[in-house]
Parts: sequence; C-alpha cells; structure tokens
Amino acid sequence: MLTKIDHLIAPDDIDKAIAVLKEANLIFTRETLKPCPFCGGKAERGQSNVRANAYFVRCICCRVTTGEFEHEASSQKAWNERTLSEPNND
Repeated sequence: MLTKIDHLIAPDDIDKAIAVLKEANLIFTRETLKPCPFCGGKAERGQSNVRANAYFVRCICCRVTTGEFEHEASSQKAWNERTLSEPNND
C-alpha cells in the first residue's frame, strides 16, 4: 500500500502510471489458469470461507488444490508454475 505520494502523474501519462503501479505490485492481472496436471480438468479460483485473505486454485473435476495463499496472484502463480515430480526409479 502506498503511504507517500512523491509526485503526481499527468492524466496523459497513463502508461507510466500503470507501469509504476505494476512495479509496486498494486495492479493484479488475472492469468489464464492451466488445466489440472492430474486429470486435465478445468481449474477455478477460490477464497476461503474461514480465513480472510486466503486464496487457492482447484480443479473442478478431481478437486486437487493448491495450498492457501494470502494473495490471489500467489495462488494462481503456484497453480500455473507447478511441476510434476519424476518417479524415483532407484
């Protein structure tokens, strides 16, 4: 959260304003969620009914889910950047 404004940005410099906000992580863009790595099902975003500011992503078919994250962006990043472990054949 910004607590101090060092300067104002002129209305005609919207691109600069957006860049500053993105750099400060104050703009959140929703990424397209990848399919489930286990069943290929569609993913959906969710928010905890128990904890405030607890977000997750889950598969609507097999119900596999990420853990809970404080920010929605973190949950979708965890879902989209997950990797499947290769089996250990030792």
